[in-house]
Amino acid sequence: MKWISLGLGVPLLSACAALYSADASLPAVRIDPAAILGHIEVLASDRFEGRMPGTAGAELTVAYLQDTFKRYGLAPGNPDGTYLQEVTLAGVTSTMDVSINVGGARVALQPKVDYSGGSWQPRPSVSVRASDLVFVGHGIVAPEYGWDDYKQMDMHGKTVVLLMSDLGFRPDRKTYYATGDYKRRFAAQRGAAACITVHEIDRAGGTPFSAYASQFGAENLVLAQNADSECPAEMVITIERARDLFNRAGLDFDRLHDGARSKDFIPVVLDATADIDIRSTLRTIRTHNVVARVEGSDPRLKDDVVVYTAHWDHLGRVPMARPTRSITERSTTPQAPRRSSRSPMRSRLRRSDLGAACCSLRRQRRKPASWVPSTT
Repeated sequence: MKWISLGLGVPLLSACAALYSADASLPAVRIDPAAILGHIEVLASDRFEGRMPGTAGAELTVAYLQDTFKRYGLAPGNPDGTYLQEVTLAGVTSTMDVSINVGGARVALQPKVDYSGGSWQPRPSVSVRASDLVFVGHGIVAPEYGWDDYKQMDMHGKTVVLLMSDLGFRPDRKTYYATGDYKRRFAAQRGAAACITVHEIDRAGGTPFSAYASQFGAENLVLAQNADSECPAEMVITIERARDLFNRAGLDFDRLHDGARSKDFIPVVLDATADIDIRSTLRTIRTHNVVARVEGSDPRLKDDVVVYTAHWDHLGRVPMARPTRSITERSTTPQAPRRSSRSPMRSRLRRSDLGAACCSLRRQRRKPASWVPSTT
C-alpha cells in the first residue's frame, strides 16, 4: 500500500466535495464558490469562538466536519470505523523572567519589549542558572546540504542563540530546517537548556515582533506524546537587544550574522550567561482529528491512498484593538450537496482518497498534530 500525503491550503471540505481526477477522459469537476464561502462563514463565525482546541468552539467544529463528511457520502476513515481520531494535548500557560549576565553586569530583559517566550514542556516550573550563551548561526544540521552549524559542540546545559529561517537550501521554497519547531527540537536533542531566536522581520515572513509579544503568557499546545522533545525554555528576542548583548560581550553581531552564511561557520561562545525562571499552569486537552475515506474504483490502484489534510483549528478568542464587523453579520447557512444514489467521487477516483481535518495547534507557532495512517 502506498500513502501519498498532500497538505491543502484551501478548506478540506471543499476539496472533498470536488476532487480532481488525473484522468483527462473524465469530466471536469465544478467548484462552487458559494459552497466554499458557506463553509468559511460558518466555521469563522463567532459561534465557533475561533476554533481553539479545548473549547466549546472546537467541539462544534469537529461535529460540523463529521456531519458534513457524512452528508457528502464519505466513509469513516479511522481504522476503528469512525470519523474521529482522538488527540491528547498538553496545554502550557507560562510566565517567564529572563536576565543575562554579561560584561560584569546583570541585564534584566523586559517581557514584550525585549523578548517573548515561555515553555512548551508540561512542567510546573523551569529554572535555568548560569547557562553559557552560544551563538550557533542558523542552528541547522543538514547533511544532505553539507551543512553543520553545531560542529559537534557539546550543548548540554547551554543556551543556544540562533537566527531565523534557513540558508536558501531550496530556491523555490523554505525547507523544514527554516522552522522554529525544527530548531528548538534539534537544540533540545543536543542537550540545550534554552533556545533564543533572534527576530528579523524579513526572515519572519513579515511578522513583526509585536505579534510575538502579543502572545506572551498565552497558552501553548503541544502533543502530549511529543512534549519531551521540546526545549525546556524558548524565547524570541528583538534584533536590537541581540546587538546590544553581543556588543556588551565584545562581539560584532552583524559580522557574526553575515559569517553564519558560510559552511565554515563555527559556534561562538559569548562571555555571557542566562538565568531563566518559568512558571506554568498545565491542563490536559482531548480533541479530535476528523478523517473520511473515498474508496478508489481501480482494482489495481485502490490500495494506494492519497491523503489530503488541512487544519481545522485556530487562535480562539483574541482581544481586538478596536471593534470589527463580525463575519456572522453576513454569514449564510451552507447547503449540503444533493446526494445521489451513486457518489460522483466514487465513480471518478481510481486511487483511494483519505481526507483528514487535523488539529494542527496553530497557537503562537505551528505545532503539527499527528495523524498516523494505519496499514492494517
